[in-house]
Amino acid sequence: SYCMVTAEFVQCSPWLVSDGRVWPVPSPKEPEQRNHRTFIMTDTEGRWALGVCKRAGLLEFAHILVTPGIISEMKVKRALNLDGGPSTGLWCRNEAGMVQFEKPGWAVRNAIVVVPRDSK
Repeated sequence: SYCMVTAEFVQCSPWLVSDGRVWPVPSPKEPEQRNHRTFIMTDTEGRWALGVCKRAGLLEFAHILVTPGIISEMKVKRALNLDGGPSTGLWCRNEAGMVQFEKPGWAVRNAIVVVPRDSK
């Protein structure tokens, strides 16, 4: 067992997916703004993922996340929109050391950082 210590938290919205369904179901009254989106999601097995999507409306993106076969590695149970527009960005390095960087349209002052747990 491990002890999780929360140092900071972020407040974001809206929810995109809850219990595997688009949530909340918005009314399609007017056209949605299509922006870059940063999101966090989890599945029923407790796995998590962060990602970016280019040029999608919120409702459109929520439907993408729950469409079978789009994300083959996991079935999205819950997803939250973190940010949208020019500040959307993502930097990651995989176990092999390869780096991918989706550069934001302008400088941002805050970030979510995920690091491996200490294995000792």
